[in-house]
Amino acid sequence: MSTPSSTPASQSTNTQTPLQIAEAKMKAAGSKQLEIRYRNWVLAQPKLNEVRQDMKDIYEHMRPLITKYNKAVDEKDEAIAKEAGKEIYHLELHLDHLNQLVNESIPEQNWKEEYDADQEILNAFEEMSALKESST
Repeated sequence: MSTPSSTPASQSTNTQTPLQIAEAKMKAAGSKQLEIRYRNWVLAQPKLNEVRQDMKDIYEHMRPLITKYNKAVDEKDEAIAKEAGKEIYHLELHLDHLNQLVNESIPEQNWKEEYDADQEILNAFEEMSALKESST
């Protein structure tokens, strides 16, 4: 005697379409990416805590410079805009350096895993898009 799960009708309801399979791949890749990013974030915390106050100070110093720059541009005061722009640029370089220190606290292999997870998501998305496009 056949059980409900072995009947042809129930087997057909358990069959996933290619689009459903692609969606499942996308979800799995997204979950994997989140896990990797969270792990990297945890690894970066000690260094981030070291540089956090410096970053905050730079951003606070930058705000009035950005306002000064925007006002100078609006008023077509090229000299002041250029001066403020240079200061902003140097502060951005300092922020980039601090970000680099944080990034260096994460092993290279972890960055590769994050990149690979990003690629998995992109591939799954492209597969889903192609399936959706071919079904219309």
